[in-house]
Amino acid sequence: MKILSCNINGFGGLADYSIDFNSGVSCIIEKNGFGKTTLAAFIKAMFFGMPTARKNSSLDSSDRAKYNPWKAASFGGQLVFSLKGKNYRIIRKFDSKSPTRDEFMLLDADTGLEVSDFSENIGEEIFGLNEEAFVKSTFSNGSVNLDGLPENIRAKISSTVNVADDLDSFSVAEKNLKDALKDRKKQTDLCKQNIQNAKTLSERFKRENDEYSRINAQISELLNKLSSAEKEEQEIIKSYNASAKLDADFIKKKNYDEANEKAINLKEQIDSLSRKYTKEMPDNSFCDALHRAVSDNEEISIMLDSQRQNLQRFDGQRVFEKFESDYPDKDRLKKMQVLESEKQKSEIEAKNAVKAPPKFVISLLSVLVAAGIALCFVNVTIAAVITSVCGILLAVTIALTVAAQKSRSKLSDKYNRAKSELDAFIEKYYGKNSDASLNKLCYDLELYDDHFKPVKNKLCELEAALEENLSSIAALIGKIGYIGENKDNFSTLDSEVRRDSERFLQLKNELNECILKIDQNFDAEAFERLSSQNTDGSTEKIEQKLSLVRAKMSEIKNNIGDKKNALFAVSQAQENLNEQEQIIENESENLAKYQDNIATISKTAELLETAKNELFKKYAQSIIDAFDKYSNAFFGVEEKDFNIGTELDITIKRDGVAHKASLFSEGQQSIIDVCLRLSLVDAMFENERPFLILDDPFYSLDDDNFKKAAELIRQIAKNTQVIYLTCSLSRQI
Repeated sequence: MKILSCNINGFGGLADYSIDFNSGVSCIIEKNGFGKTTLAAFIKAMFFGMPTARKNSSLDSSDRAKYNPWKAASFGGQLVFSLKGKNYRIIRKFDSKSPTRDEFMLLDADTGLEVSDFSENIGEEIFGLNEEAFVKSTFSNGSVNLDGLPENIRAKISSTVNVADDLDSFSVAEKNLKDALKDRKKQTDLCKQNIQNAKTLSERFKRENDEYSRINAQISELLNKLSSAEKEEQEIIKSYNASAKLDADFIKKKNYDEANEKAINLKEQIDSLSRKYTKEMPDNSFCDALHRAVSDNEEISIMLDSQRQNLQRFDGQRVFEKFESDYPDKDRLKKMQVLESEKQKSEIEAKNAVKAPPKFVISLLSVLVAAGIALCFVNVTIAAVITSVCGILLAVTIALTVAAQKSRSKLSDKYNRAKSELDAFIEKYYGKNSDASLNKLCYDLELYDDHFKPVKNKLCELEAALEENLSSIAALIGKIGYIGENKDNFSTLDSEVRRDSERFLQLKNELNECILKIDQNFDAEAFERLSSQNTDGSTEKIEQKLSLVRAKMSEIKNNIGDKKNALFAVSQAQENLNEQEQIIENESENLAKYQDNIATISKTAELLETAKNELFKKYAQSIIDAFDKYSNAFFGVEEKDFNIGTELDITIKRDGVAHKASLFSEGQQSIIDVCLRLSLVDAMFENERPFLILDDPFYSLDDDNFKKAAELIRQIAKNTQVIYLTCSLSRQI
């Protein structure tokens, strides 16, 4: 695969920028700040698009915001590349905020026709890698940032040696072990918590055992007090039963007197309410009828006010009064319209009529005739001709003058007759000295028919309806003989009548209940017994005494209940103590079991990691071999002491201790980074090799190592396109 050219409309600081690339090494030398890194980012964006800020959280800021054009109006551009003997042109236009509004097009670069060989995910479809994996394999700026092998790269490498399923199994096993270890640790913590809780409860239950004897003694003392109170209650009940019959008579007489007094009060309220309604008391049906009539009255009044406001719009239209007494029918209007048409026609014909020749023409012709006659004495022939012509012209002119005068006189008479009749017709409705016209009369007549007359008719209908409604309300009020204060305030009257009706029914029901209670409690013999006895209230005193004793008994019983509950609680102490000790024993066994499981799982994970490392050597051997080949060009076979981990994390041994590559000098880091990327490309792309973009990765190399790096890149460029960006002529390749 080769990139042939690109054209940037606007991308970061680059605008209207075009460049062609070589098939080998394209060395781009520009000053700092030119936009070399921006160019590399543009090439990546052409293949993979622009991610959102959320997806791009690993970067310092969103690429979409970072590379939004500084000056150019258009955000995007074009890139031409060749693949398997065919040339393609990618066209992308980016939105400054949302990727959903981005535009993508793929063309055949030779024909200019749109093709569907790849979608907008063209980068993943061509290289088999996502954006992150592609950046970590084909882009380099000299910084070792490959720690943590992207899953996309791992899958592509493993697929070349048929160990992908094994790696998946390792991943599943690792996850299961981590989940199991997490679960066992959670269970261990739970066991420890349960043991601690059981120990706390055991201490409490031991203390509660001592409370049992003390509470039991208190219950015995309370039972003795309750027995004494019960005996006292029995003695009081005996005294109460002796006066029970007399007390029952007293209660019956008391209920009778209370009911009778209440009945008298209810009758007074009913009589007071009835005095307001001299004919009959309103019932529910009457209240409903009155409410409907009052509601109709309010509705009609609202509509009537609305129509009156509509009618006010026509104030000042005096012509409507004329229409009321003398309405012009269609025939009269049609006749007036015909006269108006004839008047206008006469006026136009008068303007267009043949005008009489000017008076000086007749005078001139007369002079010429006289001159012709005078010439007869000089030349008879010439004089005869002139006299004849002038005479004819004079005769024609006089004839035209007479005809024009007759025509104008006729048209003027016709115009004046039409105008006089029209003016008389309009004057009848608008009066003298009015500038009204027939068109205005027609307009006012239409306004009268379409608006004023319907409104006035509706107003009359509503006034009639209101009058009828008022008559209905008056009839309803007269039916009940209402003499209250709200006779003219219908809304308040409606509420008052309904309230009085409901109150009347309530009072009647209460009165019936009182009458029933009077009948039930009337007992002439009981009332006679009460009148012959000396009632000094002894029964009430007995009741008070009995009430005090029973309150005391209730209090004692409540205390006994509380003590029994407390006794039950502490009586369970020994049983609960045994239960908590059993919990401590069981949870201790579980804790030991879970701790053994944790040790077993940890050992299993350690063995699994060892096996995974062995499998890594199998599927990553091609990377290791390629890395050895490229690193030998710089460090030599003897000085090399590199180790590549399962995540492609590179360590270097110094004095027997392994150190991360990121801890070494920038020069060594840049060499390691380029060698590792070249190794990944060799391992992942056996058939169609991609391009490499090197963003000045060798800026920190000394002269000797730069010569080695330049030679290595030239060798690589024989079968892989390299785009090399630098800001120094001294680092030109």
